[in-house]
Amino acid sequence: MEVSENSDEEWELVGEEYVVIDLVGMIDKDVIKNCDKSKVKLIGMLDAEEPVLQLDNSVFIGKREDAPGTCVLFQKDEVEEDAISDDEHNHFQQQKTNSTAKTSLTYHCCTNKKLIMHQTFLTAKQT
Repeated sequence: MEVSENSDEEWELVGEEYVVIDLVGMIDKDVIKNCDKSKVKLIGMLDAEEPVLQLDNSVFIGKREDAPGTCVLFQKDEVEEDAISDDEHNHFQQQKTNSTAKTSLTYHCCTNKKLIMHQTFLTAKQT
């Protein structure tokens, strides 16, 4: 059987791992919020000793660590006031002022892996 280059049969999903990335440096939260996905590059996440992350014009170099506890990740959703019943145990809600919408947090996963990324400034190599 011949398999084309982009066939799903070539790939095998070995596992999935979530990692919390802690950005250390002078980064504005709006840069992360508004950064175009095409301007985000991650090099060496799986195999490098010091992975590199580029967010637009900001560059970070990191190292892997085990978190001192468990990092719990939630998914944020905007929902109408009556959309979530009071007995759902995996939702956290916060009422917004002057609105009938609530912010709902739903449990997504947990991890003990952490990637500490420190901002670095690149300079041109002199020849």
